[in-house]
Amino acid sequence: MSELVKLTSEQIIAVNKSIEEGGTVLNKSNLAQLMDKLEYTDDIFNYAAVLLHDIISLHIFLNGNKRTAFYSMVTFLELNNITFKYKKSQIDVVGTYLNKIAQGKENRLQVKRWIKKMIE
Repeated sequence: MSELVKLTSEQIIAVNKSIEEGGTVLNKSNLAQLMDKLEYTDDIFNYAAVLLHDIISLHIFLNGNKRTAFYSMVTFLELNNITFKYKKSQIDVVGTYLNKIAQGKENRLQVKRWIKKMIE
């Protein structure tokens, strides 16, 4: 398997900036913690799950954490030639799932399984 194309903290911040009035890092140490976890993650689905779960649960940004997490995950998967499949009609399902993560109802393993299900 080829080496993963990973996201930098600057790319994740850029995703947040693209979201209404985004780009304000609320907690730099949480961003550093996320990047440390990602640095040592070489499995594509674990990496995607850490992105999605931890950006939300660590509340790294002032605003837009769920959207930043989702679009960062989708971008990462696309950079690694995987398409996260969802239709516009499913956006409410995705939003509900992101809220479950924010409420602490989903752990990283559950997130990984959900991501795998959404790319099949």
